[in-house]
Amino acid sequence: MNDFESAAMWKLYGQEAGIAIQSSKGRLMKGFDIEGNSVSIAPVTYFDYNLDDLSSIPSAEAGLPEQYKLMITPEFCFKRKSFEHERELRVLTWANGPEAAAPGRYVCVDLDLLIDKVFVSPLAPEWVAETVRRELSQYGIAKEVIHSKLYDREGVPKQLPT
Repeated sequence: MNDFESAAMWKLYGQEAGIAIQSSKGRLMKGFDIEGNSVSIAPVTYFDYNLDDLSSIPSAEAGLPEQYKLMITPEFCFKRKSFEHERELRVLTWANGPEAAAPGRYVCVDLDLLIDKVFVSPLAPEWVAETVRRELSQYGIAKEVIHSKLYDREGVPKQLPT
């Protein structure tokens, strides 16, 4: 949930061939809201997992903060404080029928609704961006593909920052 590209995220998860999908809360909800999926969306809350902090984790019985009003299982939205730079938003979906007992399931997503833009790593060769464009086109998804220019600046080499 950033308004800008994160060099740390590219370094950790994207490097030379990664892509990032830009979406919004509304697009996420609409993209997953097909075939009768029950969908919940909430930001991750980051905690220091020490004894004092654990006592402040909200429980369903104690009442939840406003951001969790749609959550059935808010414990899926907690993570260690050291991951706070990720500013993660989680989407949970669950089955309401007999398939609910299965340990996992395929979830249909409408990518055209879900995706706003696709960013390609600033360190990726141009062929990666072209391949992403071609694949989106092949599946009828007309979205802008942006080859990140995060590290492009005169005098700055195109490599991962240290």
